[in-house]
Amino acid sequence: MTRDPRQVLLAEYTEVNQNFRMLADIRFKLLAIIPTLGGVAIFLLSKMQQSEPKLSYGLLFLISGLGFLTTLGIVFYDQRNSELYNALGGRAKELEKDLKLYGGQFTRRPRRNRYLFRSVELGHDSGLALIYGTVLGAWFYPLVSTFLGLTLGQTDPHPEIRYGVSLILAVLMVVVFIRELLRLDNSSVRKLLRFPKKVKVQRHIGHDPQQEDMLFFHGKEIDSQKHSGQRFILYDCPDGYRVYVENGGTAYLKPCRINPEGEFEYPTLYNKDQLLSEFPMFTSRVEKMMDDSRKRPRRRNLESE
Repeated sequence: MTRDPRQVLLAEYTEVNQNFRMLADIRFKLLAIIPTLGGVAIFLLSKMQQSEPKLSYGLLFLISGLGFLTTLGIVFYDQRNSELYNALGGRAKELEKDLKLYGGQFTRRPRRNRYLFRSVELGHDSGLALIYGTVLGAWFYPLVSTFLGLTLGQTDPHPEIRYGVSLILAVLMVVVFIRELLRLDNSSVRKLLRFPKKVKVQRHIGHDPQQEDMLFFHGKEIDSQKHSGQRFILYDCPDGYRVYVENGGTAYLKPCRINPEGEFEYPTLYNKDQLLSEFPMFTSRVEKMMDDSRKRPRRRNLESE
């Protein structure tokens, strides 16, 4: 008996959703347990070796090393989970297209659009890098301190110097691990810190007086054109393009839409085809950018939430 193709796709879609939720649940549990247990363990190990330790420096160093390796192994596991997580999200999006679920949770998943202090991009990958990078780097405080105590033995006249050196190295390793985890997620500290552009929007809406707002968004100005008395400024933004239009006494940012309350919203960006269809004057600039990007080696993004 031949199965209905749509039922086959629905069954796969259900399975993909279940696996997606399972990976998200595993990640949440790890984030709840590892920083807490790691922080407590690091604190206790550090306290044990600050006074005359009841345990030898060698044993404390061994425990610290095991704690660091355990945390590192969990980071390896989470990195692989991120690859599976993204693969499931991509497959779910394909299934929603095949099933014509145009309002599906994966197809309509919003782009990142939140920034701490209007500068630091908020996302799952950057959050994971900060948490795991901090825990991995913090393990170096008891590791270095107990190693120096083991090396110097009873000839350590100034233990506060040993603690200071250990703290400095731990802070440096926190930075190193955060940068490396961001690199693995095809990100960087420079990309994480995106300082926003600021544009003024002035509109006449019906017979209402002119409305003026100041909008902030993240992007780089890459072209400017004048046409029919209007000025068009093209911004290359994360995941798409925006166009700022100045027309005499009015100015607006596109793409935009009006919500049921009559307020303007900016939830989406242009892709290349949409941009060039509405603003063909940017064709040469965008095509040149695309040619340049094809010449540069590209890395796969492991975490695109």
